[in-house]
Amino acid sequence: MTYDLADKKVDKDSSKVPDHHDFEKRGCKDRRQRTIPSLKFLFWGGRRKKIRREDDMQKIAIMDSYSQPLFAVIIAILCLSLMDAAMTLYLIGLGAKELNPIMDYFIQKGPAVFITVKYIFTSVAVIIILLIKNTYLPRTQIRTKNLFFFALISFGLVVLWEIYLFFKVVVLAS
Repeated sequence: MTYDLADKKVDKDSSKVPDHHDFEKRGCKDRRQRTIPSLKFLFWGGRRKKIRREDDMQKIAIMDSYSQPLFAVIIAILCLSLMDAAMTLYLIGLGAKELNPIMDYFIQKGPAVFITVKYIFTSVAVIIILLIKNTYLPRTQIRTKNLFFFALISFGLVVLWEIYLFFKVVVLAS
């Protein structure tokens, strides 16, 4: 007597035992093969918070859920970026010059354009780093998520420098 198992004919009286792949009960694709979450996580939230398998750390995997400290760092980066933009415009009004030629171009277009473009550039960079935060930088053992702290420190130092310049100009003007 024979029976069909996963499109294979197996003789019940045969001494050959089918391997474990013949007894696969899952009918759909392995959910771990998908690195980008479905859109339902936008409405109901997701559960993927971190990568658990070492193999998956070599791939780009997008998480559904992020930690509160990471959220705070992202908000701080965006706020420091806006502070940098506002202080840059104020210092330019006092006679300073923008050294970055790309940002100088947008300053010439107007303050609203400059602030909008600066915020968009920063936001896009943050989103890209957020999407690939669990990978390693190429040819290093540095996790991509460490770029958040680098950006936070960089923007913090820039704002501190602008505060120094502001007080230097105000003290010299007095």
